[in-house]
Parts: sequence; structure tokens; C-alpha cells
Amino acid sequence: MKTDEIDKKIGMPDVNAEWERFQREVISGESRTIVSTPNKRVSMLKKVAAVVLIVLGFSGAVLAAVHLQKSEDDKELVIDKSGETKPLVTFRDQISPNRRNVYVVSLCPGTWVKNSDGKEHIEEEFQHYYFFAPKGTLTMMLDGKPFDKNSLPKLTNKDLKKIESTANGDNLAVNLITKEMKVPAHIMGNLPRVMTILLPGKGDIYFTKNKAQEGNWMNSSIGSWAETDYGWSMAQEFEKSQQRVPGFKAYIYSSTETTQKDIDRATALLKEVGVTNITYRKDLPVKHFTNAELRQWAQDQKDKGLPYDDLYNKMAPLGMPVEDVRAQWHIVKSVYGIKK
Repeated sequence: MKTDEIDKKIGMPDVNAEWERFQREVISGESRTIVSTPNKRVSMLKKVAAVVLIVLGFSGAVLAAVHLQKSEDDKELVIDKSGETKPLVTFRDQISPNRRNVYVVSLCPGTWVKNSDGKEHIEEEFQHYYFFAPKGTLTMMLDGKPFDKNSLPKLTNKDLKKIESTANGDNLAVNLITKEMKVPAHIMGNLPRVMTILLPGKGDIYFTKNKAQEGNWMNSSIGSWAETDYGWSMAQEFEKSQQRVPGFKAYIYSSTETTQKDIDRATALLKEVGVTNITYRKDLPVKHFTNAELRQWAQDQKDKGLPYDDLYNKMAPLGMPVEDVRAQWHIVKSVYGIKK
């Protein structure tokens, strides 16, 4: 974990969903931001139904090699067109000081997305994706044909089937595909299949978009019992998966310091949005460090040669809650000579 990532954790609430809501001030609807990244080629394993070699004895010549793929390995690409119709692509000269020449692509649930790092998923929400290249060039294409801000496609989000992004150093190419296609069966939706509410005590509530590690209160985001000023609520995060993910499961983790009142309140929060598949983990350990203990721990890690960037994840399994980290992490920084 990099220094700025640690600071981001310390500066909670660092809630991705809240930030997405905040961006409504710029572009209505929810958003994803895609920037150019170093090219990482990821080879995808495909199930081979049969390899047929037709070999003729004349001069030992191999005339053909045929690679067959079972049709059942693919599934239909189903685009949810029930939502609002929006232009497929819009252009913004500047969204923020670090976001210039941004193409905003609107897409519907069901769209197949392949990122420049090779990872793929089916988008399960109505979204706006932001494409820009801070250092390199950005090439936007529609079905393989380049376009620019003066020749935007006259299509809507309901025409889009797939987004393919390819990075080459600082340069990014984005291809918007509208042709009919099938998607490999192993490509899954991007909403969480499991989420966790964490209750470390003192009325605090955290959450993760996965099954959290028991006793680890740090690798999580600070949640909110009520809706925030940006219109975000943690209940909404669970509701989205509950509505769209078959068999969605929630966990509630509580510490030795958590009151039954908070456990009941968290249960009610989930049930209010239809989540009833809940598993409880109670009386999990939580650790509060004195300033002297934390200073000694940090000094011990420094003496062992542990880099500052690795400290946060090193501390996480020890049971320190996020609110304590926010209040005391300056001690760790001082031991390591980190001023900002």
C-alpha cells in the first residue's frame, strides 16, 4: 500500500459509492473513471472442446488444425434497456484540474467491459465511464473506427454491447462495440456477491464489498447509519446487490465492545432493503493502542526494515479500528519521518 493510499485510508470516510454520488454535480448518474495504465497482457484460458488434426500421409504434410469451442461456453449478452436513454458519448474539455479532454460513455446494465489491464466484467448498473489519458494520447473508436469530439457517434447507451480498452504505455485506446455478440460464461457481473457490515464498537459502522477478515477493522470503509449530504447511504450499497445478485449474502461482524443495540440496528438496516441472508460473527477482538504502544510498534517495524508503505496492512490484522488509526497514525508517521 502506497503512502497516499494509507493517507486515503486514514482520511476516512473514503467511500467509493459516496464519491460516485458526488460526481452527479458534474454528470448526472453514476460513474466509473478509466485512465490509461501500463499495458498488462493477461492471457485468458479457454476450454477446448476438440483439436482435430487432419494429417495426410503424402510427404507427411499436415493439411489442417482445427480448434473447436463448445457453444455452451458462451451466454447471451442481455442489455437492460429499461432505464433512461442517454447519448452514448459526450465530451468535456475539463471536469477537474486533473481531468481534461474527457470522453464520457453512458452504458446500460448488461454491457460487457474489458479493461486495459485485461480484467473483464458485466456492468450491473447504469453508469457513466470517464475516459482520458493524463500523459499520453486517447483514441476513441466506434466498432473499430476512430472518432473525435467533432464526430461523436449519434447513438445512445442502449446501442452499446461492449467496451474494450487497450493501453500502450501512457496511451489508451477505447473501442465501443455495438454489434450483437455472446459473452464467455465465466465473465461475471461486477456487483459484490458478498458484503460485510463491521461494528467495532462506540456506535461506529464500517463496511466492505467482500467477506471481511474477522478481527480486521482497518481494511474497510467507514459507513453511515443515515443518508449523507451527497445522497449516499450504505443501505443503498447492499440494496443494489440484493436486487441484482442471485443468492446475495451479507455478514455482520461485531466486536467484544459492540452493543446488541448496534447489532439489531444493522440487522434492521439490511432487512429494510430486503437483505435477509445474514450471517453473524460476534465477540471479535478489537485492539486499542496507547500512544506509547503504537510508537513502540512502529519503531519495531522500522528496526526490522519494514517499508512505510507496508505498515497499514501489517497493522490491520492486529484489530485496531479505523477511527483509532485516524486519530493516532501521526505517531507512526513521526517514527518513520513522514511529514505529510
